[in-house]
Amino acid sequence: MVYMRVALPLLGSRVSPRCGISREVAVVTVADGKVVENEALELSLDDGDDLLERLLKWRCDVLVCGGIRRELADVLLANGIEVVSNVAGELDEVVAALCLGELNPGHGLGAERSFIRGSGLLPEVDCIGCENRPCMVGLSCSFDPTGEVVPRLGRQAEQIYEVGRDVSAESDPKLCRIAELVHFGVGVGYERLGLAFCQELFAEAETLTRILSRFFTVLPVCCRVGTGSPGEQNGDGRCNPVLQARILNDAGSDLNVLAGLCLGCDVLFTAESESPVTTLFVKDRRLAHNPVAAIYTRYSLEDLEREGVNPRPAGSRRR
Repeated sequence: MVYMRVALPLLGSRVSPRCGISREVAVVTVADGKVVENEALELSLDDGDDLLERLLKWRCDVLVCGGIRRELADVLLANGIEVVSNVAGELDEVVAALCLGELNPGHGLGAERSFIRGSGLLPEVDCIGCENRPCMVGLSCSFDPTGEVVPRLGRQAEQIYEVGRDVSAESDPKLCRIAELVHFGVGVGYERLGLAFCQELFAEAETLTRILSRFFTVLPVCCRVGTGSPGEQNGDGRCNPVLQARILNDAGSDLNVLAGLCLGCDVLFTAESESPVTTLFVKDRRLAHNPVAAIYTRYSLEDLEREGVNPRPAGSRRR
């Protein structure tokens, strides 16, 4: 009889994206490809520091998880605990794959799926899961066998690409993003910049307008344009990113710059804009508008656990 005990750190009903933010572990006992026991055990750990002790106490043979520190994975392996990492999905679905012997690192992240594009069948794009990564050494991959970086683009698109490369290829990178925007805009020859900003960043947008106005005609448009009504207070009015884009379309902006539009509003604005769009500021209230910081610390992800993984109904608001 093939027998093993498998631990799966959870976030709600899904495998946790990181061990360090999980407070519950499903311990599943599998015998001959069938689940014979399923326990839900509490976990109180600091970024996995006592995970080895818990897994040994629970007599686990395998850890199935999302992200895990390389050092911790090495310690678990050294103590006889197999690690299947980078797994995503609902607990029931992951356990079913485990029982069928089909659970591998990267499960649920789309590496094995494919789709129809044009007249041929191509693997679904997954540059993270690509093992050879030919593009990193200057070679072509299956998605572009011709090796053309910018095939058959119009003159403006080619100019955008080339100027962007010049700005990003500085050997001594001293330019902040705002300075890069100025160099890029001047290099392409833009004269009229639309600035679509969120009312929560009004002061920042005002400063940005003064800076950019040294080089361009700036057309700042607030997210609440045309939507305010008497008596609305505390930011309870509705945003109107579609109107923002249409105003800038009518004004003939050469490039539209996004400054802190809410997630979703930026999507709508970009879809409606007739001019190219670039994002300068990304709104992240928790991380001082620096969303990449969430990658470097577990604390910024813990609200996922506190709120659960069930989405709020459409139209509901955070309190």
